[in-house]
Amino acid sequence: MESHEVLSTSGLGFRFVRWFLFIILFGVACMAGLALLLGPYVPKVIGDIQFHSVTFGYEPHQAVLHQINLTIPAQTTVALVGKSGSGKSTGTLAELIPRFYDPQEGQINIDKYDIRHVNLKSLRQQIGFAMQGSTLFQGSILDNLAFEREIPMRVIKEATQAAYIHDYIAALPEGYDTLVGEQGAQMSEGQKQRIALVPIDG
Repeated sequence: MESHEVLSTSGLGFRFVRWFLFIILFGVACMAGLALLLGPYVPKVIGDIQFHSVTFGYEPHQAVLHQINLTIPAQTTVALVGKSGSGKSTGTLAELIPRFYDPQEGQINIDKYDIRHVNLKSLRQQIGFAMQGSTLFQGSILDNLAFEREIPMRVIKEATQAAYIHDYIAALPEGYDTLVGEQGAQMSEGQKQRIALVPIDG
């Protein structure tokens, strides 16, 4: 009987320690997530972008970018030239700026802000995309134009008029609330291109 009681007590102790460790680890993970979402808010940026010794790869130990140092001044156009698969496209370099991925090494700054330590939503609200292949996100036309930014409709309509797409959108039964379908399947390639290239300064 005594040995059975000792074993039962040991089993209870082991389960208690296991659950205690799980709760601690879960709490740490939650705090890390909150720190990511609720980090310092990024005010309206000028737009200077700096890559400092950035190394990145989709797979461990297979770097696509290696020790990249690059400065892109605000309001400038930069062309990246290189062979296919060298990491110059939207699929690699540009996806690091809105933090779709994080580099394994190095740091990326927008103005003075290290993008790893700021509020993620406030960072992405200030980034616009003209994707290769004119890919649209599943959602409404307005969702694709605003890209999580709070932009007055007046500004959006002025931008779509400049891109000669406003009349087409306004004629749709749901207007700017029209769903584009998965990857913009409900729209022609030309219409997707015009929406993807609408210049909106958020």
